[in-house]
Amino acid sequence: MTIKHLAYRVGHEFPGSVAGLASLMARGDVVLRNKLNPNSETHHLNIEEFEMMLDFANRNQDAAEYFAAKAGGVFMKVPDVPESDLGLLDLFMGTTKELGDVASAFQSAYADGNYTNKEYDALSVEVDEVIARLLEFKAGVKRVVR
Repeated sequence: MTIKHLAYRVGHEFPGSVAGLASLMARGDVVLRNKLNPNSETHHLNIEEFEMMLDFANRNQDAAEYFAAKAGGVFMKVPDVPESDLGLLDLFMGTTKELGDVASAFQSAYADGNYTNKEYDALSVEVDEVIARLLEFKAGVKRVVR
């Protein structure tokens, strides 16, 4: 997929259609439809219009996922973090629990010396959970920094 295809999808999947999105953007619907055509050589969506589309369509995460994948990475949304000291402690303890789950999954999978795809998939889920908890913890600490 290209960035042009992403823009096309965002525009055409908008609940109010391209025309509804064009109206929100104060643009003509025919012009926007032409700009969203990935095969058009005469009409081009500019970066401000693309950003505006993403905002109105609430699709910024799609763009983040696109660029992360293009860079060989992944996008992970950091969840809301509790603002209390006890919430921060809970985040830290959750992080250590998840890390323990990774260690346990790895130990079980590797014990027989035969590491299968199924075991790898299970371990990957556990690793992703550790990463998510670490990002939550990091965001929680950031909130209390003065």
